[in-house]
Amino acid sequence: MLKKISNNNIKSDEYSVELGNAITIHTKILSNPEIEGKTAILLHSGAITGNHTLLERPARWLINKGVFREIIIPDRRGAGGSSPFTQVTSLDEQAEDIMLLLNKLGYKKKIIALGASLGGPISMLLASKDSRITEVILLASSFRMNLTRGKFHYLYKTGVMLFFIKLALSLFTGNSDMHYVNMDFVYDKHNTLGLIVAQIKILRQLNKKHLRSFYFMAESAFNKMNMDITDRVKLSIPITQIIGSKDKVWGKNISQEELKQYPGFRQEIIKGAHHRDLFLRADEFLEKIPF
Repeated sequence: MLKKISNNNIKSDEYSVELGNAITIHTKILSNPEIEGKTAILLHSGAITGNHTLLERPARWLINKGVFREIIIPDRRGAGGSSPFTQVTSLDEQAEDIMLLLNKLGYKKKIIALGASLGGPISMLLASKDSRITEVILLASSFRMNLTRGKFHYLYKTGVMLFFIKLALSLFTGNSDMHYVNMDFVYDKHNTLGLIVAQIKILRQLNKKHLRSFYFMAESAFNKMNMDITDRVKLSIPITQIIGSKDKVWGKNISQEELKQYPGFRQEIIKGAHHRDLFLRADEFLEKIPF
């Protein structure tokens, strides 16, 4: 279990940044001005629900360890305080959101991109578009999902998986007036059942007025164009994949052709870890970050 960090030297700033085209991205920036170090941007997971609060505890942990001086943790489009989805959106468009955010915030320095689950391929696409990104770290993530190849292929191909996801959204999304759902409590769960109960609790704290956006978010995550980015991304910068040996969601069996496409690619495999262990065993994932 990842412990909460109490460090008064870690400062927190929040911004809602207008990118144009009626799109606003909300972001939090955590930093410790008392130390030297690198800047990172950390993109949250969540094919259905998610926001930056999923990453604030890990970000504080990394800053407290001295791994980074500053970490930017935005809400991706459709999440938290950012603009909702109004249509199916490509991962390329979501990466462009982040690039524009960095521009608007005035960043000119080099930045390391970390992406958790769905944030991973977005981080890679960001690196392909933005020369400020010097390294990518994939946390329980990859450049392709396994749903087009693995044991869930039939459920994905027939649309059954997306149907049940939308059904769950319809059944459990609530009518809360909360602007934000703080998802940090997922790190205090001890097993799969606890995470399932936590997900239902999160949905019940959301507002049904955003249900259309959540549908588009799910459709975007499972759209064929977003399942595999290898045909449009070539990167020579360092890429580290930190993934559980039992992760069935993201690809970890990397071919020789893919290694040629990503010559800086390296893996850190966490023995016995499933995809859900990104939360249940978060400390093990973070300790594998190569700094």
